[in-house]
Amino acid sequence: MKYSIKNVKQILPKIDYKLLVGKFFVILFITIFFAALSTIVYNSIQNISKNSPTITNNNKIIFQTVSDVLYYVILFIGIVFVLVQFGFNLNTILVALGSVGLAIALALQNSMTNIAAGFIIMFLNYYDIGDLIEINDKLGYIHSFNLFNTVVKDLNDTLINIPNSSIVNGVLTNYYKEKNIKVSFKVNISNYEKKTKINEVLRVIKESLAEKCDLIIDKNEIKVNVNDLSKEGTLLSVSFPVESKNYLSAKSMGQNIVRETIRVLNVNLLDNYYNEK
Repeated sequence: MKYSIKNVKQILPKIDYKLLVGKFFVILFITIFFAALSTIVYNSIQNISKNSPTITNNNKIIFQTVSDVLYYVILFIGIVFVLVQFGFNLNTILVALGSVGLAIALALQNSMTNIAAGFIIMFLNYYDIGDLIEINDKLGYIHSFNLFNTVVKDLNDTLINIPNSSIVNGVLTNYYKEKNIKVSFKVNISNYEKKTKINEVLRVIKESLAEKCDLIIDKNEIKVNVNDLSKEGTLLSVSFPVESKNYLSAKSMGQNIVRETIRVLNVNLLDNYYNEK
């Protein structure tokens, strides 16, 4: 069979070139519009975050997260519009995406829990970068933070990754939350062979702290009391106010002063004589 131009035209489906060109320009417009819109929204939020002096590091993370989410959401909407122009049914697209989203959510259930906890930490301002915190018996400084976990640098400069869900569900102490904080610790001394009355021990410890610990911000707030008595020993409670930024230094200095004072008084310290709580 011989094919002529006329026969070929009859075999091929009729193409509406005007409609094809029109769809091409519509798809091109949609692509450019949503790409530009997502970029503009992203850059606008980033500029607000960078140029505002009142925004904390945690708030900057919120702005970064919001800008990222909006950027991809806008691009996603643009892709859906493009697919509709190609002839895909909108309901079919949404059902398929819903099924995929549900499968992803189930697979990443633990990650979603940490992300939710991350938003709670940010919005409730649990801490900021550089804060000294204690979480689940781990003491250290906030090194970095994201929606999945918090990195704490302990006193040995070891980086510890803590899931955000563990922080939200755990017991958290932020020593930098307030400008001033109270240092407190307990000292266990022996009841045997004491050559000094307990009231004299309390008085001398208090005077030594007031004289030698220059990090104490109010000498009148130094407290030294008997916390507990037993056959084995006497548990003393020591506390004094300091600036939050000096917490660790003041605590170490105070413990050293108390230890030296008790030694001078010829009073024996029991094993594990410091109780941090």
